[in-house]
Amino acid sequence: MPTPLPTAPDARLPSRPDPESAVMERNGIIRVAAFQYHVDGYRYGNLADALAQVTRRARAERLDG
Repeated sequence: MPTPLPTAPDARLPSRPDPESAVMERNGIIRVAAFQYHVDGYRYGNLADALAQVTRRARAERLDG
């Protein structure tokens, strides 16, 4: 019978050996999560650039309409 996944918010999944982790630890590399913002089929690494695209789109729509 398979082990059920934890459901409590503070429960942790069992860790699996990750070959990248050893290399990263040995070299002082830290992995971080990064947000991506998707607008009009493009990906932006920061919110300011995504908002600038929204502004450009709105400006173009006003000129066309």
